[in-house]
Amino acid sequence: MNRSQRLVIVEKLIRQQEEQLARALTMARENVQREQHRLDELMGYQNSYEDEFRSQAQQGISGQRWQSYQHFIAQLEQVIKAQQHTILMAQRQTNEVMQRWKKVHLKRKSMSSFIESVRFEEWVAQEKLEQKQNDELVTQMFSRTRQ
Repeated sequence: MNRSQRLVIVEKLIRQQEEQLARALTMARENVQREQHRLDELMGYQNSYEDEFRSQAQQGISGQRWQSYQHFIAQLEQVIKAQQHTILMAQRQTNEVMQRWKKVHLKRKSMSSFIESVRFEEWVAQEKLEQKQNDELVTQMFSRTRQ
């Protein structure tokens, strides 16, 4: 097994790592989208609840109902803030996976280029060897014809 063939094995391992990170990146992006969708739903629910409460408040509401509303809205805002934090963490994770993928991707591209240069060197060495063998064969044939 020549040098380029051994390097191809290393490149294959790097490619597998790159593909694994690409799958992880896809999953991380999907997670951000899911979490963003949950936030959108929460905010939509909050808006609907506030609109409905305003309609009821115009007709008059009790102090207890007002306190219940304030308490519920405060809890909902806490849930929304927690969801925003979840999204932020998911985005950070996505960025980390992206950076790892980019690093491995560049490593694989570099390895591919290096393998091509090694293959070229092997080809040049093989050409020189064949030329040397041809020269020796011609020399032997020439010396036989002179004898």
